[in-house]
Amino acid sequence: MISVPEAFDIIKQQVNKLPCHTVALPQAFNCVLAKPVFALYDTPPFNNSAMDGYAFRFADLQYSPNFSVIGSVSAGSTFNGTLMKNEAVRIFTGACIPVDADTVVMQEKTIQNTHTVTVTDEEITLGSNVRLKGSQNKVNEMLVRAGNSINEMIIGYLASAGIDKVTVYQKPSVCIITTGTELIMPGLPLQPGKIFESNSWMLNAALNKMFMQTQLYACDDSMQHLSNLLAAKATETDVIIITGGVSVGDYDFVAPALKQLGAQIFFHKVKQKPGKPLLFAKLNNAFIFGLPGNPASALSCFYNYVKPALHLMQGMVWPMYQTALLQNTFQKKEGLTHFVKSVCNNGGVTILNGQESYLLNSFAAANCMAVLPETATHFEPGMTLEVLPL
Repeated sequence: MISVPEAFDIIKQQVNKLPCHTVALPQAFNCVLAKPVFALYDTPPFNNSAMDGYAFRFADLQYSPNFSVIGSVSAGSTFNGTLMKNEAVRIFTGACIPVDADTVVMQEKTIQNTHTVTVTDEEITLGSNVRLKGSQNKVNEMLVRAGNSINEMIIGYLASAGIDKVTVYQKPSVCIITTGTELIMPGLPLQPGKIFESNSWMLNAALNKMFMQTQLYACDDSMQHLSNLLAAKATETDVIIITGGVSVGDYDFVAPALKQLGAQIFFHKVKQKPGKPLLFAKLNNAFIFGLPGNPASALSCFYNYVKPALHLMQGMVWPMYQTALLQNTFQKKEGLTHFVKSVCNNGGVTILNGQESYLLNSFAAANCMAVLPETATHFEPGMTLEVLPL
C-alpha cells in the first residue's frame, strides 16, 4: 500500500497530454490551448467613435465652439471628405473617425441646429470618445498563451480579433463501468437485497460538467463479463472508470480481470480514507481507475485522482490545493490521509458530519474536500489545512 503523495506522483509520471488538433473557435469552449494565439490585425482596425455625437479637430475649439456639419458617418461606412477649420461630421458609435478628426463630442453635450452644432462640453479633451486603432491589441501581438482553458470571455476576445480557429488538446474519451449484481437503476421497484445505482449518474454528471462525452456500462459480478468489457473498451477509449469490485472479496474481479488481460497495474491500495482500495492501471492505451463502489469513496477518488488526470491529458496542471483555516475540531486515527467533505467560506473551512464512505448527504452540502495528513490525529480551530474546491 502506497501513500497519497506516491499515488499522485505515479499518475503524474504516467499520464501524458493527448494529441492536439485545430477546431473552429465555438467548438473550442472549455478546451485547453495547445499553441498561443497571435493577432492577425490591429484591434480595433481603425480609430472609431465610442459615442453617438460629432467628430471634429480639437484644436478648432480655440477659435469657436460652433462647427459646420458637412456630413455623416455610421458604423460600417467611412467619410472620405476633408475637414476644414471648424467643420464637423455627424458620427455614430463604432463608426470610423474621419482622417482629419481627433475628438468626438457626445450628442447630449451639444446644441444642434440644421447645419451647425455647438460644443457645450466644458470638460472635453483631445481624443475624447475616440477608440484608437490597436488599443486592444496590435498585429502579431500574443492574444492568449498556450495552456489557457478557453472560456466564453476568451472566445469573445479572439472572435473580436478575427480568430476563427484555434489549436487545442483533444478531450479524453471516457468509459464508466459500474459493477455489482445488487444494483438496480433509480425509478425501478426496489427489490429485496438490491440498492439503487448512483455512481454512474454521479460520475457522468461530473464529466458532463467538464464537457466530456462518456459511455456508460453496467456489469454484474462476473469475471468473464468484466474481462470482455474491459478488453473491448481498452481499445476505444482513453480512460476507463470502474466503480466497485476493486477490493479483495470473492466477487471483486477488477484486479484479477486486469491481470488476466495483461494490464500494467501501477498501484492497488492507497493509505487514505475514503478510497483505500483505489487502483490505477493501463491496458492497451487506456488508463484505468478502479474506484470503490461506495458512492462517497468513488466521488472522493474521482475529485482527487481521476479529474486531475483528465486535466493533465488536456494540457492543464495538476490541481493546486488551496489553504484555509479550520473552524471546528476533528479527530482521526494515524496512518491514513483523510479526504473529508467540508464547507469553505471566507478563508475558513468547516468539516462536515457524515464522513462515512456510503453517505452522500454530506457531499451534497460540501463545496470542498479538506486534506487531513496521514500522521496527524487531532485537528483544532485555527489550523491551516489544504483544501480541494469542488
